[in-house]
Amino acid sequence: MAEKNNLNKIIRDLPEVQEPPVLFKTLKEELEQLLQQSKQFNAEGAASKLLRRAKLMVSKGNTDSGSDLYGSTIAKYFPTKKVQDCVKQLQIDPLDSQARIGLIEPFALKGIKGNLLVYRQVLLHALLEASSSKLSSKVINMVLMAQRRYLDKIAEFFKEELSSCQFKLSELAKDNRSGKEGENSASRAQKQDELIKQMDLLKQKLEFVQGCIESLKGKQVKQEVMIELKELSSMGTIPKDQVANEIAPMLGAMVTVPLLRPNTELLVYAVKKGAPRMPVGGLYESKMHRIYSKVLFAAYTAGYKDVAQECGKVLFASLNSIQSTLGIVGNTPSSKLEKSCVREYGMVCHIVFQQAPLLGFPPPSTHTAAMQRAVDILQTFSDEAGVLELVNALGQDLVQCVTKKVS
Repeated sequence: MAEKNNLNKIIRDLPEVQEPPVLFKTLKEELEQLLQQSKQFNAEGAASKLLRRAKLMVSKGNTDSGSDLYGSTIAKYFPTKKVQDCVKQLQIDPLDSQARIGLIEPFALKGIKGNLLVYRQVLLHALLEASSSKLSSKVINMVLMAQRRYLDKIAEFFKEELSSCQFKLSELAKDNRSGKEGENSASRAQKQDELIKQMDLLKQKLEFVQGCIESLKGKQVKQEVMIELKELSSMGTIPKDQVANEIAPMLGAMVTVPLLRPNTELLVYAVKKGAPRMPVGGLYESKMHRIYSKVLFAAYTAGYKDVAQECGKVLFASLNSIQSTLGIVGNTPSSKLEKSCVREYGMVCHIVFQQAPLLGFPPPSTHTAAMQRAVDILQTFSDEAGVLELVNALGQDLVQCVTKKVS
């Protein structure tokens, strides 16, 4: 019981548990620290590896390294031989991808039961692997699952805290009804008010995390894909088949992971440069911004109003990306990819019209024409699933525009 209470205290003190909207900012800072440590080790070279091996032998394999670059938190809660072996190898060589993947794969892909601290580290280690210039579908899939499992763990923690508050509140109500001695009614009333405030805050936090879970649903990459970003960026032309069959599925997964943004942007840049007449780069650039704007809007609607400015800027970045891309598609989309771009355009136009005013950003002066253009193009394939609903939503937006002008 004491161990669980201690663990809960550590979890409560996490920045993203104290203030959930800082979740991605906090993890980004910690990921950057891990990346810096990795670069330092890489600069030290082979001599450092030999020294680490010698130190490990002297310490008789102690895995309490004092740094989570080696997975010490995971090893603390899961002291199995496999975990210990992976951590020992990472202590010798923190750049050993095979050891790191071996450490986190069971948690990310199989979902071994672990606490929130473990899954926090699993996510950070998966992100560390995915921050390499060598991208693999296996690692991206692990990141997707690790992110989802970590968000689920935070939501689960808040639900447990809520249940605990509800239990305390019910016990307090029993004491009030029975007239239990030892506390005056004013003291019990104060405790009741504090518990209600605590519950309201927990509900606000839980609402944001559940919004993140809903917004960041990503599709796993089904086929085995390996992409070397540096090599791809240096290519004069990227084959259309590679863009459609490898890059597009990878980007489809990556845009749902905010902490993969640096590599997502590099991949978008590479495909825009190497296949400028294909709308893949602009489509997924728009999705990257739009999906993150959903995370920020989830924070805004949960009561964290200070994110309004950032949310508006990200939302308009999405609009700018897809408007530019529509120039490639034109007004007569034929392929599935081109139709996806038009859907994205219509969706972003609708979101901007609905959400921008709430955030303090009036829609662009040309936005009525943009929405009308989206409707006109969408109607050319309105028999496809979901298109008519989007057309109707935009139609209602346009009616509101006319109503506002008349009034």
